[in-house]
Amino acid sequence: MNYIEKIKKNIVVAGNGCWLWLGYADTTSGYGTMSYKGKGKGIHVVSYTVFNGEVEKGMCVCHKCDVRLCCNPDHLFKGTTRDNFDDLMTKGRKINDGTANKWKIDLAKAINTVEDPIIKAALTRKFGVP
Repeated sequence: MNYIEKIKKNIVVAGNGCWLWLGYADTTSGYGTMSYKGKGKGIHVVSYTVFNGEVEKGMCVCHKCDVRLCCNPDHLFKGTTRDNFDDLMTKGRKINDGTANKWKIDLAKAINTVEDPIIKAALTRKFGVP
């Protein structure tokens, strides 16, 4: 099974178009991971790489949708760390009140558009989102 098949086998497509990763995910950061060429990599990086091409050293894979669990290549873009920071600031995603869980709000919105009630409940429970 190639990487594209592995990705497609382990996602649910949310109503907003996000491909929510059903494989391993860190519930603290919200990022999914998978083994890629023998190393654990962020699923968004793997997805971008297999659908769009390699990510050069020093570049990041960023989310247009701001859903960390999303690996839809159409929701991802390649940029520098500065591009990623500028995107965060432009969208008003910088949190100065000490809260680090704004990503859960975006994830909850995406999960709430999932049609399968069993998957929806499992993701809600796993990440502790409303």
